[in-house]
Amino acid sequence: DFISRLRENFLNEYGIFMLNVRIGDFKVLDEDISQSIANHASTTAATQAKLANLEGNRHIDLVNKDSDFRVERMQADVDAHRMTTNARAKAAAMKEAAQAEANALKIHAAARMEATKLESEARAASIRVIAEAEAEATRAKGDAESERATKLGSIEFGREITLAEIHANMVMKSMAGVEKVVYLPTEMQKNPFALFSPDALSGVASAALTQGKHR
Repeated sequence: DFISRLRENFLNEYGIFMLNVRIGDFKVLDEDISQSIANHASTTAATQAKLANLEGNRHIDLVNKDSDFRVERMQADVDAHRMTTNARAKAAAMKEAAQAEANALKIHAAARMEATKLESEARAASIRVIAEAEAEATRAKGDAESERATKLGSIEFGREITLAEIHANMVMKSMAGVEKVVYLPTEMQKNPFALFSPDALSGVASAALTQGKHR
C-alpha cells in the first residue's frame, strides 16, 4: 500500500526507517496537479451525486412501479371479486327462478290431477245416482204396473180394459201418420171394445190400406 511504499522509498533514498507517519494537512505544490486533483475530486463528487440521484430516482421508480402494480393488482382483485359475486348472484337468481317454475308446474299438475280426480268421481257419482234413479223408477213402474194389473184383475172388466189398452196402443202405432176417417160397424157401435179384437183390428187395417192405395 502507500505507507509501505513510502517507508521503503525513505529507507532507500535517505536511509531513514520510518516507524510511523502522521499527516495533518498537506498541500500540493504543483498547481497543475493540484488543479487536476481538484477537478477530479469535483468530477468524482458530481458523479457520485449523480449516481446517488440516479439511485434515488431508480428507487423512487421502483417504489412507484411497485405501488402501481399493487394498485393494479388490487383493482384486478376487486374486479374479479365483483365479477364472481355478480356471477354467483345471477346463478342463484336463475336457480331460484327455475325452482319457482318447477314448483309452479308441480302445483299446477297436482291441481289438474286433483280436478280430474274430482271430475271423475263426480261423473261416477252422477252416473251411479242416475242409474239408481232409473232403477228405482223402473222398480216403481214395475210395482205400479204390477199393482195396477192386480187391481184390474180383481175387477169384472179388468182383463178387457187391459186388452183394450194394448190393442189401442197397437192401433195408434200402426196408424201413425195416416189421415183418414174410420167408420165403425153397427155391432162395434153397440160394443166399442169389439174394435180392439184381433179380427176387427185386422179388418180395419186392411180397409185403411185399401183406401190409401185408391188415393
